[in-house]
Formats: sequence, structure tokens, C-alpha cells
Amino acid sequence: MKAIYKRELKSYFSSVIGCIFIAATLLISGIFFVLYNLMQGYPNMEPPIFYGAMGLALLVPVLTMKVMADERRQKTDQLILTSPVSLFKVVMGKYLALLTIFAIPVLIICSYPLILSMFGTVSFKLAYVTILGFFLYGAALIAIGVFISSITEMQIIAAIIGIVIMFLGFFMGTITGMISQDGNLLTDILNAFYTMGPLNDIMAGQITLANIVYYVSIIVLFLFLTCQSVQKRRWSASKATIGTSVFSTVTIAVVLVLVVFVNLLATVVTKNVPAATVDTTSEKVYSISDKTVKMLKKLDKDIDVYVMSSKGAMKKDVYKDYILKTLDRFETNSSHIKVEYKDTKQNPNFYKEYTDQSPTEGSLIVVNKNNKKSKVIDYNDMFEMDQTAAMYGQQSQPTAFDAEGQLDGAITYVQSDELYTVYQVEGHKETADEKSLGTIENMTDVIKKHNGEIKTINLNTKKAQEELNTDKCAVLLILGPQKDYTKTEANMVKKYLEEGGKVVIGLEAANSFQVKKPNFYSILEAYNIKVQSGIIAENDENCYMPMQMDGSGGPLFAIAKGTEGFATDLSGEMLSPYSIGLTKKDKNNEEITITELAKSSSKSVLKTDPNHAKKSTKEKGDVAGPFDLVLSVEKNVAATEASSVGTDKADSKQAEMLVYSSVYSLSDSIDSIASNANTEVLSNALDEYIDTDVETVTVAKKSLQVSPLTVSVKAMRICLIIFVIVLPVGFLAFGIIRWAIRRKK
Repeated sequence: MKAIYKRELKSYFSSVIGCIFIAATLLISGIFFVLYNLMQGYPNMEPPIFYGAMGLALLVPVLTMKVMADERRQKTDQLILTSPVSLFKVVMGKYLALLTIFAIPVLIICSYPLILSMFGTVSFKLAYVTILGFFLYGAALIAIGVFISSITEMQIIAAIIGIVIMFLGFFMGTITGMISQDGNLLTDILNAFYTMGPLNDIMAGQITLANIVYYVSIIVLFLFLTCQSVQKRRWSASKATIGTSVFSTVTIAVVLVLVVFVNLLATVVTKNVPAATVDTTSEKVYSISDKTVKMLKKLDKDIDVYVMSSKGAMKKDVYKDYILKTLDRFETNSSHIKVEYKDTKQNPNFYKEYTDQSPTEGSLIVVNKNNKKSKVIDYNDMFEMDQTAAMYGQQSQPTAFDAEGQLDGAITYVQSDELYTVYQVEGHKETADEKSLGTIENMTDVIKKHNGEIKTINLNTKKAQEELNTDKCAVLLILGPQKDYTKTEANMVKKYLEEGGKVVIGLEAANSFQVKKPNFYSILEAYNIKVQSGIIAENDENCYMPMQMDGSGGPLFAIAKGTEGFATDLSGEMLSPYSIGLTKKDKNNEEITITELAKSSSKSVLKTDPNHAKKSTKEKGDVAGPFDLVLSVEKNVAATEASSVGTDKADSKQAEMLVYSSVYSLSDSIDSIASNANTEVLSNALDEYIDTDVETVTVAKKSLQVSPLTVSVKAMRICLIIFVIVLPVGFLAFGIIRWAIRRKK
């Protein structure tokens, strides 16, 4: 086999074909590497690999057309076939030689992620798994090409047949979609020939046992068929006896059945065994968290999830496919979860049993048939859209994915017999009421996932006196008051806390830092928090958001990683714009436990007169940092007869507060920039504050955005010269020179 391998490898470089293949593969991948990755700053390897794979459908048949056909044309196959080397070793030697030629451009492509990492953050795991998928795809096409070459002695015929078959395999997903969007038996059969399908999954960040088995089985099958094709010419048998022709037919049938069985088995294993799927995306878009898995294992009630779409239509859409794969993970981890797809064309009125409004295509309806309780998860609620694009009239793309979190919340809701009330205080020119905070859907969504319902409350009303107690109010929200409280209102909040109440406070300084709020701040002082007048300016360049084109960012937009407590498992860094300085009032107070969840840096400064500040560093009257940006406060309070919401411990009470130094941290725009880390702190706090009658799991949204690379024009031009000109031309020139030298001999 080694001799065959060397002979074949040498022949490809002597005839220029090998160098042409390498040069063309590098040229195609290099063009799209420069065009997308460098010019547009895209950090993932999908563009050069996708177009490189399309190029292989044309290039591989040219590479493989002569590997067996030319032997037949020149009659040299008889020498090999009559040699003492086994037929398997002959075929494998030739195949490995072709694979070696293909490996050369693949190895050069492996340098792409390393180059990109010089200009920003690159997921090496996703990048190299994508390249591995590309190699497997190419290896499978080479095996198909070797077989086609074995059935004809005309190289041009082998090339044409190969190009047709390989392009059909590349576009088979589009063809089956044209036949039926919903899928049927015919499309299921045709999809078995969709050679690009597994590579699409791998490029998207999901490598599975089924993907690997598919490509390996293609390689094994077509190399086996090649051996059978050659075997037909090596032996002859009498028609009167059971000869090699019959034996080959039976063997081929057995192998085909075996290949189908292995692929079906791999598909079943992939669907039912989580370990058979590796999620290579940085945000684990195709996986579900350990918290969700734990909750599903404990689930003891049958939950039906109806999908308002056909399964085939879900597979055809890249974003709906995210939902489909998430549902697969839920089904895999609990026998009590049953997913059923309802084609809205065939079942247009199915939703009316559960809701009055028609859900968007791809929406989910979660149903607990035991208590007849249901919840609709609209398709749009499972994605966070790019609002910036919409502002400029561009097509808005999803920036975050939240199917897991929405499903967790819905499953909790349909199991629970209780809905908890979260009161939001109004009447003090609250920032949230004025909408100057922007939308707060992320925060609202977190509360809904905890089975909470938000209602507004005015502390000056009789209703507030009746409702503001731990029996009726699970959590009290105070979001950026710009006016001071009255003493009566402040005392109402203090009384609620002394009963064991839970409060979330966001402070406002951007518009009201000069407004005195002694009554409101007395609530915080009662819990050992000192509020210092002014706005924090960060002077550590690693701890503030860079200035943006819209004027946001700069030293007033402080960034802080979580330090302890709720913030230890944050998926990102917290962002706190226009923050008030918070410190402990009495450091020796042992009755109140204050946990610093996020702090500013030691270089931060509290600007006491920000309107007249000339620089971000310390000036006269400013206060040196660091300061607390987010605090968690706990205090054991005297027991009363009233029982706190969600707990049976009537004789053991604890007042708890979560304090944000900036209410703007809870706005959707700021929270999205922080990869939802700001509301993740709130979610973790609510896990402690609301003890639901069923287990509650909250999962942060998963970002679909990638951080763009910043590539200089000079670097881009250098890469263009190397990967699009020097390397392709170099290999082509090497091949021509080798061919010319051989011709002279």
C-alpha cells in the first residue's frame, strides 16, 4: 500500500493536477477569508469554509477523475490488479494519496483562526471544529470521486458525472425544500444524499455523532463500492455457477443495509443521548443548562409543548432550528415532556383552545393537562432583536436567543398554583415611568420567569396601605425616583422591610443628582448604606465602555465584573452608567450583612459636580473610589404573625434588598450590551426572594452576536497578497515547473 501511495502522490504532482487543486482550493477560501473575515471583521470560519465546500464540488471530480479511469485507459490497471498487493490496499493507497493532497490546503486554512485572533476574540473551538467538518466533507467527496472514476475509463466522463452528483449533494437541501417545506417520505430519502447538511450543522456550532458517522459511512461505502467495481474486472466466473457477480451483488446489498442501519442508530443515539452532541458555540446555543436539566429530572407532571409550525418548516429556518434543537434537548432529558408539531396551514384554529390571539409562526404553547393550565410563548419572545438596525431602516436580526429561559418559565407557570405579585412604585417621577430609561422588557421577562406579575402602586393611596405587606407583595420595585419620598412613604417601605419584605432599588443620578432625597435615602441608611451625591467616573480604561458613535460610553459608563454572591456565575461583565457612589455607613455593623456584588475600580472618582467637571480624573471636591455598584443587603428582623410570601417559616424573617447604583443598568439597551449580566443579577436575587411552590429555574438569554474584529488596512492587504496571490500562484507555478521538467525528460 505504501508503494501505491507514493506512486500516486508523485503522479499527481508530476501532472500538475494536484497543484491546480491545491491552488484553486486556496484561492476560493482565501478570497472569502479576506472578503468576509478581514474586510468585514467576521470572526467565525463559516464564509471561507462554505464557499470552499462549494468549490470542492467542482474541484474534487477534476482531482479524482484519473485516479482509476486513467489506469483502465492505459491498461496499466492489469499490472496492479495482478500484483500480490490486495485490492483493498490498492484502493486505500490511492485514496490516501488524494487525501494527502487535500490535507495541504486544509492545513494552510488552519492558520486563518490564528491570524484572526490577532485582531480580536476568536472561538478556536468553533473555528477548528468547522475546519474538521470541512476536511470530513472533502474526504467524503474524494471517496465518491474515486468510485465514479472506477466505473469508466473516460476521465472527462468521470469528471462530469462527479460534478453533477456532488453539486446535487451540495444543493439537495434546497431541492427537498422546493419539493416540500413540511417534509415527506421522498424528501427524507433525498436528504440522505444531502452531503452538505452535516457540515452546515458543524459550521453553525453543533457537531454530533450522527454528523461524524454520516461522513465516515460515505467514505467506507464508496471505497467498498470501488473495490467491488474493480473486483468485477479482476475475476470472471461461469454463468452456470454462483460467481463473483452474484456474490458482489449480495455483499453490496448487505453493506448498504448495514450503512443505513448504522446511520439510523447514530441518529437515534444523537437525539436521546446528550453526550452524543458537542455544542461548540461560545454561548452554548444548542445546549441547555445544568439547572434546566436538574429541573427536568425532577419533573413529575406531564407537560405538552405544541409548536405552531411543521417540523420540516422549523428545520429549514436557521433561527427556528435553534428552537427545534432546544426542544429536542428538553424531550431528551425528561420523559414527561412531549413535543407535538401543529402545521398552522392544516390546523389554523388550534391555538383558540388556549389563547384569543393568533401566535406567530414558530410559537410554542405549553400545556399542563392535569390542571388545564397553559402558557403561550410567542416566537418573537424567544429572540431579542437588534433595535439599532431597525432605527436605521435595516432588517433587524436576532441578537439573543431565549427559548430555554422561556420554556423554563412556562413549565414553572403551568405547574404552579400561585402567581406572585411584584409591585412597582410610581408617583415620584420614576425613570421607568417616564420611559427615559428606555424599554425594560428584559427585567419584566425575568420577573415573569419567576411566576411574577408586575403591578404599579402609589404609596400615597389607601390601596398601598392595604397591599404593601409580605402576604400580598412578593417583591417591591423602586426604579429611579427623581423626586424625594415623604416621610410617610419612606416609613411604609421600612415597615414592609421590617416584616421580612424584599426590595429591588435602582438609583437615578443622570437627571436628578442635584435633587436632595433625604427621606428616600433614609431607607438605604436604615440598612447601613451611605449614598454619596455625585456620579462615578471610571479612569481605568479596562473598566469603562468605549465611546460610541451615538455619544454613549466613556468614563461615566462603568464596567465591573461580579465579585461574589449572586454575581459569581455571571456570563458577562456588568455595565453601570451614571452611577451614584455607594459605601457602607458603618463598617462595624454586624446586624446587617452587605455583599458587594460589583465595585468600581480603585481609579474611579465620584464627580460631585459633573456638569462643571473638566476631566474625568479627580478634581477639587471629588471623592476617590472605589465605590459599590451593586449591593445585596440582608437583615434578620423581628418575627410577626404575618407570613412572608412563598415561605412557611413564619417565625424566621429576613429583610432583603438588591441595590443598583444606577437604574439604567436595568434598561434593555444597557443590559444587552452587558450580555444580560445586569438582569442576571436580578434573576439570581429573585431565586432567593421568591420561594415558589414548584422549582423555578431562570436562565439568561444566549447572545447570538459575535464581537467584530478590527483589522487594519495594511494587515488586510498583506493577507490578501499571501492567501489570494502568493500561495495559489506559488503552488500553481510549482506544479507547472515540475510538469515542464518531467516533459523534458
